[in-house]
Amino acid sequence: MLSLSLMLLASQFEWSQIEFDTHVRARAGHNSLSDTAGGTSGSSSAGGIHVRSMATMPLNDFSSLTLAGRIHADSFGDETGVHLDIEAYFDADQLWGDSQLRIGRMGLEFGNGILISSNPWSFEENIHDAVLWQTNFFETDFDFFGSSAVAGEAAANNSQMIGVHGEYEMDSNGLLETYWFKHDKDDVGVREYNLALRLASRTSNGLNYDLMLMLQNGTDGLQEITSNAYLISLSKQLDFGHGVGVGLAVAQGDKEGESVRESYTPVMIDFHKYNGRADILAFSNLMDFSFNYWLNWNERWAMHVDVHSFFRQSIADGVYFGNEAAMSAAANDDAEIAREIDFYLEGEISDNLNLDFGLSLFSPQGAIVHDKEQFIVFLQGEYSF
Repeated sequence: MLSLSLMLLASQFEWSQIEFDTHVRARAGHNSLSDTAGGTSGSSSAGGIHVRSMATMPLNDFSSLTLAGRIHADSFGDETGVHLDIEAYFDADQLWGDSQLRIGRMGLEFGNGILISSNPWSFEENIHDAVLWQTNFFETDFDFFGSSAVAGEAAANNSQMIGVHGEYEMDSNGLLETYWFKHDKDDVGVREYNLALRLASRTSNGLNYDLMLMLQNGTDGLQEITSNAYLISLSKQLDFGHGVGVGLAVAQGDKEGESVRESYTPVMIDFHKYNGRADILAFSNLMDFSFNYWLNWNERWAMHVDVHSFFRQSIADGVYFGNEAAMSAAANDDAEIAREIDFYLEGEISDNLNLDFGLSLFSPQGAIVHDKEQFIVFLQGEYSF
């Protein structure tokens, strides 16, 4: 019966209509550690390659099947060797009004990537067995989703979600974004309810602002969860390609002696996009003060310089410990974690080849157990055809 169904489907399309798309991403990085006297105390190098090849097969004017294979091998993480991840999903368009339905194994990406992202910098991206229904009500785009993670960091704790994401364009320069979803991590006994609101717009004098508030409630084992995080970003494009911006990102930490978990835990964040490109700190119990400068040389190339100053939101975290606290049992009340400077270039060699080159200097302060500075260099290229 299945064979007959496939034969009937095959008769509805021409094989020449299948669309193919392939991306090859390669990256190399080097990390040097130095002590306070400036001497080198260690270094490491890593590299990796990621190939994603996708075929989309139209079934009729309103539906299609997509099959994608991801092959990746890298030495950035703990696991080495060659890995294969599969995506396969069915799309149906205009089932009801202007709605779209997607069912299968896929990546999920909503909004600015701080809550739910495929985590594209990672060679093993987040992939889910999911149902996604996209529609429009009251001039607002909605994504209704239910998912179970099968690959990437999202799958580490048997992560499952169900919820909705909404996006409303207030005018040509304004965006209002909302989230509500339930997030379960069965392997560690976490049941989280996440609520978020984001407002992004541009003022009459060209100043861009981006504001976001995130709330978490639920249970973490025997603990009750009540935590929050927020982002504030201001930026302005100046003359001759120059631009400047400032930002504040805060993720709540715990209070000493409390049985309630007040520490905010990121859901499926695009970790390379936030809190420095050295990718050392997690967005939890963190205050990130940042200054950003960029220069758009032309339509293809841009240079960026980001400066970060990181602090603990609470000193009762059980994660960061200063040098003196590491040598004794005395509590450490130093709140400053580190300072970081990122310099990076992003550009297009051609319509098919993109390059991303960066340098990061991560300088620990009193709240970290060691005082080793880390100097990180990376070069990534992505070719599509």
